[in-house]
This record gives sequence, structure tokens and C-alpha cells, in this order.
Amino acid sequence: MEKEIEFQKPFRDCTLKFLDKAFGLEEIDTMPALTDWLATPATISDFEYQSLVYHRQILDFNVHDWNEYELDSHFIGPVFTLVNFSSKKFNGSGQPSLLTTPNKRHCR
Repeated sequence: MEKEIEFQKPFRDCTLKFLDKAFGLEEIDTMPALTDWLATPATISDFEYQSLVYHRQILDFNVHDWNEYELDSHFIGPVFTLVNFSSKKFNGSGQPSLLTTPNKRHCR
């Protein structure tokens, strides 16, 4: 019988070392599914194209000076909004609580 151990801590306290150990994360060099997905052609509207060009110009000008918060609020957030990435299965969150047990993954 598998023993369940729960870890509860604020997201801000989840170090990379903690997350690697809790979720069994490891760096990989290639991921065929991602490579295939990135190679898939996509059609976007003129509005989407112009918006991406605009945000890319802002990113190019500021990327070396922005901190993580500024990058998120001035580039990542607007691009996520543009592509309407939110759904019932995924939605951005500031500092979610994470709950994990060995060999099981939970987010709440």
C-alpha cells in the first residue's frame, strides 16, 4: 500500500528544488510532441498579427530592463489575453496553492 504524504505550502515558497523533488521533474533535451506542435502551421487574423508585432516591439525594447513582474504584466499577460488561453482546464493564477503526494499530482 502506497503511503500518501501531503505537502502544503504557499506558491511563493515552492523553490525549484522543492518542485523538482515533489513532482519528479527532470530536464529533457527534446520533446517530439512539442517539436511537432511548433511545426504545425497556424492561421491568425490581421488583428492578431498586428497585436503580436506591437507586443514584440515592446518586448525587444524593454526585455533587458524588465523584471519578472514587468515581463508578465507588459508582455506575457497581454499575449495570453490576445490568444484567449483561459479555459475550464487552464487559467492563469498569481500564487496558487499546490498539493502533492508522491506519484500523484494535484493542484488546487
